[in-house]
Amino acid sequence: QPTHAQRERVTRVLRRFGLWGLRQRRILTLSYGQRRLTLVARLFASNAPVLLLDEVFNGLDVKAKDKLTQALERPRGGHAWVLTSHRPTELPKNVTHIAKIERGRIVSAGPIAEARARGELIVGAKRRRSLDVSTAQLAKAGKATKRASAKPLVTIRKTDLFRDYRPVIRKLDWTLERGENWAILGPNGSGKSSLLNLIYGDLHPALGGTIEREGAPRGTHIEGWKKRVGWVSPELQADHYLAKSIEEIVMSGRYASIGLNDAPTRADRQASERWLKFFNIEHLGTRGPRQVSYGQLRIALIARAMVNDPELLLLDEPCTGLDGDVRATVLGFIQQLAERGTQILMAVHDVEDIVPAIGKVLKIVRGGTVQTLNWPP
Repeated sequence: QPTHAQRERVTRVLRRFGLWGLRQRRILTLSYGQRRLTLVARLFASNAPVLLLDEVFNGLDVKAKDKLTQALERPRGGHAWVLTSHRPTELPKNVTHIAKIERGRIVSAGPIAEARARGELIVGAKRRRSLDVSTAQLAKAGKATKRASAKPLVTIRKTDLFRDYRPVIRKLDWTLERGENWAILGPNGSGKSSLLNLIYGDLHPALGGTIEREGAPRGTHIEGWKKRVGWVSPELQADHYLAKSIEEIVMSGRYASIGLNDAPTRADRQASERWLKFFNIEHLGTRGPRQVSYGQLRIALIARAMVNDPELLLLDEPCTGLDGDVRATVLGFIQQLAERGTQILMAVHDVEDIVPAIGKVLKIVRGGTVQTLNWPP
């Protein structure tokens, strides 16, 4: 049993990271970001002299990132730490040394002043320009199909949304018109992922609310709708770790399934081959998901989402965990796809990840209420 002193320490850490109100919740009822922050708090509750933090800012909203940065810059427990990051702008001010790794080798290491002098910390959005996906490349991968219709693609009315019997969104009235591209903003646990799950068809409105999906009237199988919608999220990545190969993961997008229930058809293989080649990961097709990098697996999931040439692409924190080059490639692709007519709905924490095609923002605030904003503001 924990001692009184240990309980006091846990209480201080919970309050320090803004988790006191969640202390009695089961871990699986928390959002992705809340779970990440809980693991951070767990680390700071220990007496370990050194903390190893692997992409620790991933999935955290702005306030949570600020709390973590303050904890690292002013450690109360005297911790030393080693932190890996794809985004140098997130590094705390009290970093003393930098090591740069390329292709499994440490290519430079030393005081941070030396890294700045070498220009190794100058990383930014300007680098995306050379990594944008061209329209010609995109055309080779397969053309998105535009379905002419005056009806909105998705209409949500008077909807309350619950997760694990807890309300996350209240009285939502929202319409996704044809041709619109939206971003969803909000703090950890506000319901961004839940809203995407509702649109995709894995969650349902509480009694009294409705959701209408164009071309998918009530009573029809949701699988038909899911074949028209692409879906990408960091949590989806974990669901596919038992797949036999990257090729199987991409092919499973044809059926909106985790894995394949039947032997793949010739059409399945052709579609998978087309998108694997487009993303320059055809050489990874026979490898298992644990034999590729985190970023390579994310790209494979995006290929999976695109394998049916979807009308709507739902992106839940698509750039979480990606290094600068992969992130730039992904954002460039999303922009090009939007320009061709595939509608984009992306939930993000960092406004830097909002592509230029986005014209509107749905902001979810604590308490489950929403605000609609034009973008850029």
